[in-house]
Amino acid sequence: VSNGTNANITGLPAGLTGVFNVDVFVISGTPTASGTFNYTITITGGCAPATATGSITVNPNAAISLSSATNTGQQSICVNSSIVNITYAATNATSVTVAGLPNGVTGNYSNGIFTIKGLPSATGTFNYTVTATSNCASAVMNGNITVNELPVATITSSLGTTISKGDISVLTATGGSSYLWTGTDIQGSNSNASIEVRPRQTTTYTVKVTNISGCTTEKSITINVNEDLKLIPNNIITPNGDGKNDFWVIKNIDYYPNNKVSVFDRAGRKVYGSSSYKNDWDGTYAGAPLAEAAYFYVIDMGNGYGLIRGTINIIRDKR
Repeated sequence: VSNGTNANITGLPAGLTGVFNVDVFVISGTPTASGTFNYTITITGGCAPATATGSITVNPNAAISLSSATNTGQQSICVNSSIVNITYAATNATSVTVAGLPNGVTGNYSNGIFTIKGLPSATGTFNYTVTATSNCASAVMNGNITVNELPVATITSSLGTTISKGDISVLTATGGSSYLWTGTDIQGSNSNASIEVRPRQTTTYTVKVTNISGCTTEKSITINVNEDLKLIPNNIITPNGDGKNDFWVIKNIDYYPNNKVSVFDRAGRKVYGSSSYKNDWDGTYAGAPLAEAAYFYVIDMGNGYGLIRGTINIIRDKR
């Protein structure tokens, strides 16, 4: 600046200032606003005021923010399950990229929105970084995706995969912290690691196994049932009220609902008869206890399945 003793400036962006010192006018600072700013320097103190003009263009920095739900940036999921889509809103960005995602998950930038989506195929914790780039400063945001393993389930059968009709097999699953079985003829609860099954026909049992991460898998086993069911009548009853052998039990009789059971004493007198026997005879006749002795039975399995004959002994406590 020559022939002037003072100078001032107008039109600068916020963050910039101008200083006049010994014929030099210096504009300096860090602009805090973006845009195009036309400024004017006015010089006074000479014969007549003089002016000088100029223009400063301040390009904006990139900005980025999470636009999907807050918890989407911190996800814990099971391998081979789709993540909840994660979206970021980017402004003043010329490009947006991501690094650190698991295999199977990708990012795509379109119309100011960066979307992360996919189905991870690798397990572990993945810390990712999203970077929005502009002509000036870039902006970054971080997140993480934890991909949990599926349980490795196994099933074993105490009697193998081929059993006789009427047999009870114990199925045991491993690999999880909770279990849920489906299938017919499950004895008792279906939510234990081990269950008892007594299938009437070849049956497939499936267990849903869940691990501590909440991930699930299913495993199945087929139990083949041979049609070689045999009735197995106990040959003794001791009806003394101790809970052991108090009733005459015929194993597998429930598979022959049309059965007829008859019991005779040595003289041939019929002392007991029942249709659809339920394993509930306690060695009485007309409400009175029968004497200790051997008795003879005839079991008609019904529907033409044939007859079974044998001896049942009643033993009473003599105390």
